[in-house]
Amino acid sequence: MNVFVKDIMKKQIVSMDSSLKAKDAATLMTDSGVSCLVIIEKNVPIGMLTERDFVTKISTLGKYSSTSIREIMSMPLITISPDATVTKLTELMSEKKIHKVPVV
Repeated sequence: MNVFVKDIMKKQIVSMDSSLKAKDAATLMTDSGVSCLVIIEKNVPIGMLTERDFVTKISTLGKYSSTSIREIMSMPLITISPDATVTKLTELMSEKKIHKVPVV
C-alpha cells in the first residue's frame, strides 16, 4: 500500500519575505518553534531557509545581523505534490541532497 505525502506532511508552514534580514528569520524560527522557513517574494514562494543554512552560510559570511535572507536561503525552491508517494519524496530528497521539501 502506498503512503502519500499528504498523509505525513505538516499542514502549518511559516514564511517570511525575502527582503528581511537573517536576524529576523532567526527570531521568527525561534518564536515559531520551526527549523525552516519558506521564503516568499511578492507572495510567491522562491526559496527555503533552514537551520543548516545558518550553520553553513552565516558563519562564513561573518555578518549575522546585516545578512539578507536572499544571501543565505536555498534556491531554487524544490517542491512536491501532496499526491506524490513518500517513496517519490525520499527519492527527490536523496537526489537533491535536501532535508525539507514544501508541499504545493
